[in-house]
Amino acid sequence: MNDNSSIATVLAPENKLEKRVHFVSRKPVILCVDDEKAFLETLERHILRRFGGDFNVETADSGEEALEVLENLAAEGVAVALIVSDQLMPGMLGDEFLTHAMKYAPETPKILLTGQADMESVVHAINRARLFRYISKPWDEEELTRNLHEALQIYRQKILLDRYAGLFHSLNFATQRISAQLDKCVICSILAESTAQICGATRVEVVRDDCTVCEHFNREYLRQTQPDKIPANVLDVPMYHGERRLGRLIVEKEHGFDQVDLEALEILASQTAISMVNAELYQDLAATAHELDRHRQILEKYNRDVTDSIVYARRIQYAILPERETLDRLLPENFVLYQPKDIVSGDFYFWRETEGILTLAVCDCTGHGVPGAFVSLIASECLNRCVVDCHDPAEILDCTEVMFKRRLKDRLDTVDLALVRLDLYRQTMGFAGARRPLWLVRNGEIQSLRGTRKSLGEATPVSYESRETSLLPGDTVYLFTDGVVDQFGGENNRKFNPRRLQELILRIHTLPLCEQERTIRNEIETWRRDNEYTDDLLVVGFRYEG
Repeated sequence: MNDNSSIATVLAPENKLEKRVHFVSRKPVILCVDDEKAFLETLERHILRRFGGDFNVETADSGEEALEVLENLAAEGVAVALIVSDQLMPGMLGDEFLTHAMKYAPETPKILLTGQADMESVVHAINRARLFRYISKPWDEEELTRNLHEALQIYRQKILLDRYAGLFHSLNFATQRISAQLDKCVICSILAESTAQICGATRVEVVRDDCTVCEHFNREYLRQTQPDKIPANVLDVPMYHGERRLGRLIVEKEHGFDQVDLEALEILASQTAISMVNAELYQDLAATAHELDRHRQILEKYNRDVTDSIVYARRIQYAILPERETLDRLLPENFVLYQPKDIVSGDFYFWRETEGILTLAVCDCTGHGVPGAFVSLIASECLNRCVVDCHDPAEILDCTEVMFKRRLKDRLDTVDLALVRLDLYRQTMGFAGARRPLWLVRNGEIQSLRGTRKSLGEATPVSYESRETSLLPGDTVYLFTDGVVDQFGGENNRKFNPRRLQELILRIHTLPLCEQERTIRNEIETWRRDNEYTDDLLVVGFRYEG
C-alpha cells in the first residue's frame, strides 16, 4: 500500500471557494423603496429592529434606483429575501417597478405599501409581479410586522426547500457513485470529492482505521488544527457500520456548518461505511451476494413503507369525504369534479342531511399536498360538528372558525369555503361564504352570490353574512374553489380566470350534469397544456328539479 492509496484529500478550487465565501459572508437583503424619506427611514428602523439579526436592509427612493440596487446585488451573489415598495412614486410606479423586479428576484415575496393604490394597480402587481400582500399606508405596526414575518417565513421555507432539493439530487448521485465501487481507495476518493462539492468544504480528509498511514496522518493533522479541541469549523464524523467503526471523515469549512451540512455528512459517512463493508465482502462472493440481498430487502421494505404510507394517507383523506348516495338521492342531477394537485389534497367537499335539510360545502385549506391534507382533516371535523349544532349558514361558519382556531392554536392556516343549506320542502337556499362565491344559473343568466371577504382562521374583524333565496325548478348551482380559475395555460400562459369559467358554464348549463363535469375537466386539461397543476381542483354542481 502506498501513501497515495491510503488517504484521500480534496482542496476546493480557489475560484469556486472565493465565490462561496463571499456569498455566505453577507446576510440576505430586504429592499425598501419609497420616495418619502420619513416613511423610508421609519420602515428601515422597524425592519432592522425586528429582523436585523438575520437580514440586511437596502433602501431606494425610486423604482429606477431600486432596479440598480437589485442588479448590483445579483452581480454580487446576494440574495433578496423581500421587496417592500410604495405605489405612488415619481417616474416609475410601484406596481411597474415590482414587475421589472421579477427579472432579478422572480421568487422573492413582494409587498405593496401605500395609501392611494387603485385596485387595478394591485391586481396588476398580483398578476405580473406575484404580489404577496397589499398593506394600507400609514400602516399598523402589528399588521406590518405580521405580514413581514409571513413573507420572510415564505422566503426561508423556499430557501430551505431549494437547498434540500439540491442536496437530495447531489446525495443521490454521490451515494450511487460510492455504492457502485468495491475498491476502498476509490470509495475514499469519491467520498472526499463529493463532500467538498456538497458542503463547500475548504479541505476534506478521509481516514481509514485499517490503514497505518491514515493513522499517522490522523495524529499529525489533529496536532496542527486541534491543540485542545476541534475548532467550530472542523468536523470529525465517524464512519460506523453497526457497532464497528471503519474510519473518520474530517471536514474543514471556513464559515462553519449548519444542520443541513450535518445531515449530508452523516448520510455520506453512513453510505461510505456500507460500501467499505461491501468491498471487504467482495473477496467472498457468497457472502457478498448474501449481504447485497439483505440490503436489497431493506431498500425494498423502505420503498414499500413509503408507498404504503402515501396511499394510506390518501385513504384517510377520502374517508372524510361524504358518500355520494345522499347527494344522488336528494339531487339526482349533480356532479363532483375533484382533482388533487398531488396524491392528497388541501380541498375537500362536504354534505350532510339533517332533518330534511341538506348542507353542502366546498372547502379550500391552506396549501396542498400533505400539509393541506392535514389541515383539511381538522377543518372537516370542525365543520361536521358545527352543522349539527347550528342552522344559519353564517352561524355555521362562525362556529367552525372558533373550533378551527382552537385546534390549530397559533398556526396561521386558513380555510376558504362556500356553504349552502337547502330546504327542499320550503324550496329555499341559504348561503354563506368565506372568500368563495356561489353561482346560480336561472333562465340562462348567472347570479353570483359573493362570500364574505374573510377566510376561516383569518385575523380580520369581519362577520360572516347569510343570504337566502328561493329555489325554482331548473335552477343550477355551482360551488368551486380557486384551483380552476387560477390554473395557468392557454396561448399566453395566463390564468383561466372567473370570466372564462362563467362563459363555459353558460355554454354548457343545459347539458346533463355528468356531461358538464366531463366538459369542464376537458376544458381545463386543454387549457393547461404542458403546465403543472397550480392547485387542487374542486367544482360541485347540482340542478334543482322541484
